[in-house]
Amino acid sequence: MQHAFYSNLAITKLRLWMGLGALLSMVWATSLIAAIPQSEESVPETKNRNTPDLLPPRIPRGMTEAKYEFQWSTHRALGKCSDGVDCTWEQTFGGPLEDKVHGVVSLADGDFVVTGHTRSHGGRSYDGFIARLAPDGTRRWHKILGGADADLLYGVVEVPGGFVVAGHTKSVGAGDSDAWVTKVSADGEVMWSNAYGGEGKDRARGLAALSDGSIAAAGFSSSSGAQGRDFWVFKVDATGRLVWEQIIGGAKNDEAFAIEALRNDDVVVAGYSNSGPVAGHAQWIAKFVSDGNLEWQNSYGNGWFSVATAIAQTTDNRFCIVGLDQRQAGERANLSFRHVGAGGELIDTRVIGGPRRDSGWGVTAGDQGACTVLGSNQSAGAGSSDGWLLQFTNNSDIVWERTFGEKLWDKPTAIARTLSGGYVVAGYTTSKGAGYEDAWLVRLNANGKFE
Repeated sequence: MQHAFYSNLAITKLRLWMGLGALLSMVWATSLIAAIPQSEESVPETKNRNTPDLLPPRIPRGMTEAKYEFQWSTHRALGKCSDGVDCTWEQTFGGPLEDKVHGVVSLADGDFVVTGHTRSHGGRSYDGFIARLAPDGTRRWHKILGGADADLLYGVVEVPGGFVVAGHTKSVGAGDSDAWVTKVSADGEVMWSNAYGGEGKDRARGLAALSDGSIAAAGFSSSSGAQGRDFWVFKVDATGRLVWEQIIGGAKNDEAFAIEALRNDDVVVAGYSNSGPVAGHAQWIAKFVSDGNLEWQNSYGNGWFSVATAIAQTTDNRFCIVGLDQRQAGERANLSFRHVGAGGELIDTRVIGGPRRDSGWGVTAGDQGACTVLGSNQSAGAGSSDGWLLQFTNNSDIVWERTFGEKLWDKPTAIARTLSGGYVVAGYTTSKGAGYEDAWLVRLNANGKFE
């Protein structure tokens, strides 16, 4: 089923700010299942935005660069990594505590950049990290940034002169947590780092690079919405200055987790809404044109619990949407895959999984409208949770699927396509590595295999 949630949305809930405008931020989901990070409930008043606390260049006041050497381990490697030739490998890095990768991007020169957060460096709470790896998985450099409180990174994109990472910070900014966006150069030097937010909980999760070097981010804000958490989309230019923002939502929680930049710099945002006309959570997709105006929105789901976690535009201008669906109370959520048309119309739906929780977390588009989906599978495989890769045709038929992992917990979170047509999967693992949870990177060939 599908609904247009907010055709009569009050103007106080839909805002466009041009120029420097307001200070923004996002919060991460509360009401999602335990597999999705959670935050406390909050119902703030609508608040005026402040001017962004722009602190270019270098690291914001209240943050420092931590000096800590992760333990890097290669667990298997096949083939020679060179232009146009697949190689495969598995890499972990970390220390004694939690080290998690949540974002990965494949660079134009064949390298990879990953981002996430760590507690192994001796801090009392998480700090964000950024690392660059060569095509064969060996480390070129890494950097850890943070302050006295929790600072987490989730998304990364390549931009002219380097790349941009985004997440949220509790160490600096205007409120309980603010969106945190940082640009680093190709060799890892911080070029600028800004916090955007109000007095509530505001967090960035999804990130997309635009053609002019600017970036668009998506997540949620509780600082300006009349109720709960609202869809939040904002654009900053190449120097970190806020260009525009949009906040839309209803009476309950509405949150964005992923954003995809289209060829004309419009963006499509994916997440969920709990404010629609049908009880429960529904996947919610919205398209914003390049100046920030809302063009269309739609929702999809099965009436109980549906969340979109990733989205990709296909070569035939449709969208592949990945997430998880739960049909009714007492059932386990399973991976959902949806094809959606260029105007948001639902084309088809697949829900796949077994008796345990099997979820979708990433997607990348290939040729002829095909999409490769990344998930975590608790129903089949070698351990408590395994990586799961599935390739779908443009008719939503499964071409192949693979599970990969070992006897404990292996949780994939992000996927990128390599220059040779294979895949790099990022996440974290308890099956191997230096400590409790280690950052986990797996490079697979075009068929999703170690060959």
